[in-house]
Amino acid sequence: MQESSERFFPSDKAGQVLIVRPWHDLISCIPGPVRGRLCVETGGKIMGLLKITLPLCLLSLILAGQGQAQAPGYLGKLSIPFPTDGTQVRTSAPLAPYVTYRIKITALSNLKHIYQEYPEGYNSFVVVDGQLIKAVIFDQESDGFVGNLEFLYRGNGKIISIGLSEDKRDLLSDAQLEIFVESWIQRLWREQFRHIWTEYGMALVVAALVLPVLLLLLFLYLKRTDRMRADEERAEAARRTFLLESHNKRIEVMREIDVRAHQRAQEMIKQNYDELQKKIIYWRTRAYTESYFLNVDLRHQYAHANREKVINQLEKEWAQECQEIAQDLPLMKAMREQEPGIIHWIQARQEVVYLAHNLAWKEHKVIDAYFEEIPETEIILADELEFEEIKPRARVGNSR
Repeated sequence: MQESSERFFPSDKAGQVLIVRPWHDLISCIPGPVRGRLCVETGGKIMGLLKITLPLCLLSLILAGQGQAQAPGYLGKLSIPFPTDGTQVRTSAPLAPYVTYRIKITALSNLKHIYQEYPEGYNSFVVVDGQLIKAVIFDQESDGFVGNLEFLYRGNGKIISIGLSEDKRDLLSDAQLEIFVESWIQRLWREQFRHIWTEYGMALVVAALVLPVLLLLLFLYLKRTDRMRADEERAEAARRTFLLESHNKRIEVMREIDVRAHQRAQEMIKQNYDELQKKIIYWRTRAYTESYFLNVDLRHQYAHANREKVINQLEKEWAQECQEIAQDLPLMKAMREQEPGIIHWIQARQEVVYLAHNLAWKEHKVIDAYFEEIPETEIILADELEFEEIKPRARVGNSR
């Protein structure tokens, strides 16, 4: 059994049998998400390779066709006179198969007698290998002159004949026939860009002439705009700098004004304080020198001894000084805070005035006065004025 198993199943060096599974069984063993990611990555790589290899293959086929046309035995290029008498000429060699050839007819006279195109079709007298084919290049000028005709023909490995289906010798002379292989640049131009040039050639020429001028004008305009913007930015920067400097100078001036005002205020406060202290010292000295007013007995004695002087002279002086002190609020405040004894002294002097007047009233008694007639009035309310007449006032005389 071991020999037969080794015969039908390969084994490794350890003698273990290796089981070979089909590729679809191996793929089925891979989990679904991993399998999908592998398929996406593989597909992307394949598409990338195709994008690179397909243009290379196309280019290689074009180069191979050109190489085949240049191979010995096939026609590469031919230039002969073109017959205009209705006969046909044959190529000197067969045309390479699968290769596109250009058949070009040029003449000094107008070729519209042998080929014309219309919106509904074309009219051709040119016979290529027994067929009337349509030209791929038909250059007709504004006056109707046609000086160039080009046809396409794909080679099939045989010799072909080219000529006119009718005799046009009286209308066409000195025509030239050229046959050559169409290059890939010419093919690209014919297939991709010639119809664009045919339809929009004049517009492209005008654009090519006008576009540089427009670009130059646009460049000059943008340059002028940038210069104007730069000038505006510089002017704006200068204006901002001026405003900032003006603001800074204004702030400096205001600070200087504030400093000066503060210094002036300090000087005034100091000056007022000095004057206030001088006034306080003055009143404190007065209160100290006349401190006998603070004694009750001395006040009575002073009022009794100087009664006339107090009533006639000192009362006015002391009242004026008291009023000045009361109206000077800083002085009054400073006295209350620093020297409250001065206020007591001022009050004591006013008490002397009261005592003097009291003594005068005691010596001169008040004589009662009697009125001969006492007027009596009747009080009338405001509401009675609207409804009642005002009664005349009655005077009542009192006898003694």
